[in-house]
Amino acid sequence: PQKKPYRREVGGGVCFLLALFGAIGYFKTEEGAVIALFCDLLKGMLGYGFWLVPPALLLGSFILAFHRGRPVRLRLTCALLLPLILSCLLHSLLVQPLAWDKELWRTLVETGALTQSGGALGGIVAQGFVALFSRVGAAVVFVLLGLLAGLAAFNRSVMDVIRWVLDRPRYEYDYEPEPEPAPRR
Repeated sequence: PQKKPYRREVGGGVCFLLALFGAIGYFKTEEGAVIALFCDLLKGMLGYGFWLVPPALLLGSFILAFHRGRPVRLRLTCALLLPLILSCLLHSLLVQPLAWDKELWRTLVETGALTQSGGALGGIVAQGFVALFSRVGAAVVFVLLGLLAGLAAFNRSVMDVIRWVLDRPRYEYDYEPEPEPAPRR
């Protein structure tokens, strides 16, 4: 008999450790160089999406740790794309479109590090979608992508949600008359 590989479990442990590093980075500690470098990189690339990275990594850790032999590539990819989608959504709604020039990348990295934009990755993608669809159209696309990625990350489908809404129990309410007000003294 072959030994079971532990690649997914090791990946789950790495995701858990990175989620802890990101969560520590929420509190602006200046002591750990690795944590500061990791958080600065995430902020520069994702900007607003940095705040969703530790929960997404925690979800990825859970997916990898409790896979039970099932395929997890799509679920893990969708879970790890959620911060980028949030970054793109907030950048398209909150930031005025910037000029497409050679300084765009540097500007997006600097404003992303200050969490004032979607960062370099989120900003570039959001600016492209805003140029194609307008601000509202891009926001609608990113909301739909976020919903679909969230459903896939939690191993659910649109039909599961529809069934959950339609098959919920219907309760019969008994009519009770209003109580008489207490007499005043």
